[in-house]
Amino acid sequence: MSKAKIIRFAIMAVLLTPFLARAQTSVSAGPKGLASFSYNGVSYLGGGQSCSALSVLLRQGGQNRSGQVQLVNSQVNYGPGVVSILRMYRWGTLKCVYSAAADYVRANVTIKNATSAALASVRVIVVSLKTPDGQTSRMPGSDDNLGGPDVLMVSYKGSKLFIGNQQVGRPLGLNAPIMGGSLDILINSEVAPPQAHAPVTRPIQPGGSENYWLTFRFANPADQPYVVMKDLFERWRARFPGTLNWTDRRPIGMLVLGRRGPNVPFNPLNPRYWGIADPKLDINSAQGRQVFRTRLLSLAARSVANLKRMNAQGVIVWDIEGQQYPQPQVTYVGDPRYLPPEMQNGVAQEFMKQFTGNGIRCGVTLRAQKISTPLGQQLNSNSRQIYSDDPDTVFQWLSAKAQYVQQQLGCTLFYVDSNGTTGWPLDWRIFARLQQKFPNVLFIPEQKNILYYGFTAPYCDERNNKDDCPSAQARWIFPNAFSVINLSAADLAAGRNPAKMDPSERAIGGDVLMTQVWFNDPHIPFIIDTEQRVSVVRRRHRF
Repeated sequence: MSKAKIIRFAIMAVLLTPFLARAQTSVSAGPKGLASFSYNGVSYLGGGQSCSALSVLLRQGGQNRSGQVQLVNSQVNYGPGVVSILRMYRWGTLKCVYSAAADYVRANVTIKNATSAALASVRVIVVSLKTPDGQTSRMPGSDDNLGGPDVLMVSYKGSKLFIGNQQVGRPLGLNAPIMGGSLDILINSEVAPPQAHAPVTRPIQPGGSENYWLTFRFANPADQPYVVMKDLFERWRARFPGTLNWTDRRPIGMLVLGRRGPNVPFNPLNPRYWGIADPKLDINSAQGRQVFRTRLLSLAARSVANLKRMNAQGVIVWDIEGQQYPQPQVTYVGDPRYLPPEMQNGVAQEFMKQFTGNGIRCGVTLRAQKISTPLGQQLNSNSRQIYSDDPDTVFQWLSAKAQYVQQQLGCTLFYVDSNGTTGWPLDWRIFARLQQKFPNVLFIPEQKNILYYGFTAPYCDERNNKDDCPSAQARWIFPNAFSVINLSAADLAAGRNPAKMDPSERAIGGDVLMTQVWFNDPHIPFIIDTEQRVSVVRRRHRF
């Protein structure tokens, strides 16, 4: 480095001192890049190189190859509260502009492609920070910024750093691994979802460029993302206005009619594994089906009594088609158009009428797949679920099922099974379209992200961790958002695990509780007691 440049850096440091003293955050430059990244006079800059490319994937003619990431040249420019870094590589350029203002630093990252191939994936260190003094976490339900705001939270002594992707609804892998003793904030333009889903990319075409925008905002350790980054959440709310308006937050009952299990032998007299059938009852005979009908209606009467004790709004039947064929075939079937013989000839309608006739909504399970067996034929050992990732296809499947059930059985509650995988649900727009087509229906999908809450009441299990059920975070965008939380396997007598959900707390927040109702489930008294305690809060919030 020349003597003139050294003198220039020294003069700029002196000139910037009064400005930095007044600001809560500050950035400064050195010959190779960032020299400081500070908040209230404390530097948070780590030992790694900020604004640098880690890997590049080029795609041409359907083939992928790695691009060279050796640095060719570098330029650093700076002014009051602003640092600009330009890195030049053989494949193109990476530019990072850091600007400090009040309690946050804004980072604009621009990548230009100078090759004749598409840049399919670019992995970049935006800034290298000191390792945290506490836990590093992220807001749940973002699905790499496709399903909700992506916000990372890094805990330091006396402060918390909130890192937010400011581009609403645009896919981006944003991570904060500890590498070489530093916490490196990484962005990746390719997101690789699990299992059958295709990668989500933001390819940069030959000669093209792409921009990414992050903010780094310091706040108190107890502050929540929606307070610290209020503007980001408001932009998400404006971009994706929710349409669900389901004000009834009373409990929902759960009915599982089948009793299939690893220790339950197959009985040809009861091939659907109905729990109300004793081993000698032949469901295949006319007399057996009449006994089945009588017992089914008796079960409905017991369930109605428990539902009324709970002041429930409705009940969902998990397996109205029975459980004849095990996974990975068709259990749960999730398509009442394939009712078995003993549920036909008006039996299913009569069963559901026991609930709706008592002012209780009825519901069934729908699967986000299609049965391979043609409609009008009975399920058999060759029946399979057909999967699709195409939103239009899945919408048509679910729409046809919902319309049939609503017309034939009068049901308005739908638990939707297998709508994607954990951490990567199917496109939320499927359910936005369903909610628009069936405005008086409540869809309760198994998998979810934040945007699901604008159109559905996602299913949660009390055994899951809090982050697996982000209804509280969803209310930061959709104030009336809620989940349906299944308590049927919960040990409510055990001590509360801070990482798990607290059902009472969830009910106060507006979530709906669910449990089994075909017998005197021990969770029923808990729900009754909880409902009495939170009724005042619900009246205040008008749900």
